[in-house]
Amino acid sequence: MTPFKGPPVGATMRPKSFWDHALAHASMSGERMMPRTTLLLAVLVLAIPSVATAQQPDPAKALREAIGSLQGSGSRELAEARKRWPRYQEAIGLEMSRQDAAVQAGGRELDDKIALYETKTDLQETPVNRYLAGRINGLAGRIDAARVHFERCIVLDKFFYWGYHGLGTYFAMRKMPEPAAKQYGLALELNPEFHRAARGLAMCQMQMGRYDEAESSFRRILTKTPDDIETRKALAKMFIRANRYVDAINEFNVVKQRGGDKVDSWLAHCYVRTDQLDEAVAIYKAILERDPKDWAAAVELGKIYQRTGKNHEAAAWFQRALDNLPLQTRFDREKLEEVIAVLLAMPAVSKVNPNRKSPGQWVDILLNSVEVDRRRVAARIISGSPYRHPEFDSAMLRALRDKDYLVRVRALRTVGRWWGEVERLADPGLVGIFSLLLNDRHHAVRGMAANILARSEHARVVPPLMERLQKERNAYVFRQIHRALNRNTFAYISVSFDEELGAEDMERLSREWKAWYDKNIYQFRKYEEERKK
Repeated sequence: MTPFKGPPVGATMRPKSFWDHALAHASMSGERMMPRTTLLLAVLVLAIPSVATAQQPDPAKALREAIGSLQGSGSRELAEARKRWPRYQEAIGLEMSRQDAAVQAGGRELDDKIALYETKTDLQETPVNRYLAGRINGLAGRIDAARVHFERCIVLDKFFYWGYHGLGTYFAMRKMPEPAAKQYGLALELNPEFHRAARGLAMCQMQMGRYDEAESSFRRILTKTPDDIETRKALAKMFIRANRYVDAINEFNVVKQRGGDKVDSWLAHCYVRTDQLDEAVAIYKAILERDPKDWAAAVELGKIYQRTGKNHEAAAWFQRALDNLPLQTRFDREKLEEVIAVLLAMPAVSKVNPNRKSPGQWVDILLNSVEVDRRRVAARIISGSPYRHPEFDSAMLRALRDKDYLVRVRALRTVGRWWGEVERLADPGLVGIFSLLLNDRHHAVRGMAANILARSEHARVVPPLMERLQKERNAYVFRQIHRALNRNTFAYISVSFDEELGAEDMERLSREWKAWYDKNIYQFRKYEEERKK
């Protein structure tokens, strides 16, 4: 029977995201609750500090001026601007709580507060006044009006980094992560300690799928503020988006150790994805002990018991979920009732084939299982698949970093088979990955990487091969690199395929290759520069 595809943890009972936490805080105003979209922007702009008023300038010009100023960061002008920052921060901090209170109140009180800040900008146009006017407009959901104020405060003071953060938030709310990231980046160039902008930049990088960059951004924040629970939650959720469930588990556990809450269902979801079902069951049952009517946790328990062949127990958990399902919830009740009936008609316990898994489950095991034997099996099964899928490609590239060399070898062999076409191997990114594997700690991986690079027929692979040749003293790997260099350079530095390569032979060939490379360096200089970037 096809397992019940009820709403996953991430969809039905997933904890609120980093931004949603602040949203929940901002929306507790009873009858006067603001619309969700308004409050969501409000939350993000909470982190943005001050502004002032005037006619609309050319934002691109202000941005160019700021970039030029940033390049001369040691200038007297910037030094003078830094002296103003503490005063700006103090003024912004005093007004933020008042603005937040007005947003909570909503209605006439909020309208009056917006009018007050607009009047202040008319009477005295300063970056702080402009910023505060933009901030409260953003909190009220008037996004375009907020943007005008943020742009104007940058015109008034091109070193006013809160203004860049405000523009970043505007673009983020417009679901435009690339321009948002640029604005957050400008704020950080001015003030690297501005954690709000750093967090915004990391969120944008995550939205763009640049997970390595996002992780670095989150880590920089946590290095300075290790108790920043919300940033750590955001990092863990980024790991989930990147299918790095083990890393997500580690971060969620740190959150719990430091007093953070509302991560249990996320943690259980990660345990399910890493096949640690006992841990997931324990967490879901604990959730139900705290809240017996938590129908989503009951659904997840039902799915786990169904997956393990415990049909009647699965039916009981699904029935509990059905009994507590709110009427207004968008959920396929009839489908769940049908699944319960089928499960009850089956034996109480069915034998489960441990190797009968979906492609997605094998990918999860390959990337997240703590048991090396299971990762090896997953790598073997995926590599033997007659079909290619983007998820498989991504999984195999990730598996090249596995701690177990047999998994790395299997992944490398598979990637080499799938991506063996000349035009793909000429790609700088892919060549870069294989080049890194030339320095793998296991000789089998190094030799296979050299063998794949031999088929590239592109000069781009020569610099990394030459670099490794000078260090390599494993005879098998040395021969593979030597062969790869000859195929990609036509240097014709010969070696007998029958002779055993000794240390002296490898030293002699290394000198020959070094002399040839130095003489022909002009052919490879641009690729040397490419590697340094």
